[in-house]
Amino acid sequence: MTHLRCVLCGEVTPDAETASVPSNVRAHRTERFAVWRCGACRGLHARDEVDLDHYYTDYPFYRLAQLDDFHRKVYASLWGRVTRAVPLTQGSAVLDYGCGSGHFVEYLREVGFGAAAGYDAYAPGFDDPTQLRAAYACVVSQDVLEHVPDPNEHLDTLGELVGPGGTVVVGTPNAGAIDLDRCDEFLHQLHQPYHRHIVSAAWLRAAGQARGWEVAAY
Repeated sequence: MTHLRCVLCGEVTPDAETASVPSNVRAHRTERFAVWRCGACRGLHARDEVDLDHYYTDYPFYRLAQLDDFHRKVYASLWGRVTRAVPLTQGSAVLDYGCGSGHFVEYLREVGFGAAAGYDAYAPGFDDPTQLRAAYACVVSQDVLEHVPDPNEHLDTLGELVGPGGTVVVGTPNAGAIDLDRCDEFLHQLHQPYHRHIVSAAWLRAAGQARGWEVAAY
């Protein structure tokens, strides 16, 4: 019997539900990775440690050569949901935390948010930690929470980056919508070995409430 401790809620799950999942990234598609589900909060976890520096070398999502019309539409949809939910002006300081290629930052500047900045520890040109010493009106963490070693610590960091009344935007897969018995249908959400911990919607709401955050939109 295997006992695994959940980094999200701290519970130990005996004989956890597990699956062997292939990577959805072409360079690693012959490799398989073990994931397991917490019996308490229902979060999903990568079981084994891997050399992430190796896997992030030539990461496909860092290779978008330039901001194109397709991604402009994607970013317009995302930013439209944000600005409909919270009051932001073009002078508002915005940080894209985990910005990858930096194209969302480029988009924000195109539409008038000249104070937009980006940070990504794995992306050359955006790995300057001084960006994390400023205060922002809005911090966007889109498809990042599932990549970090400790989602609780990541949420704490996001909270520290926004000033009073600021907004934290989190986009992440929902572990509750992933069926490990049909894992081949969820390879993009599981995205192994890059997704280390995938939270449930209920856990994310509870984690925000525990930090005194209010839900502006979901």
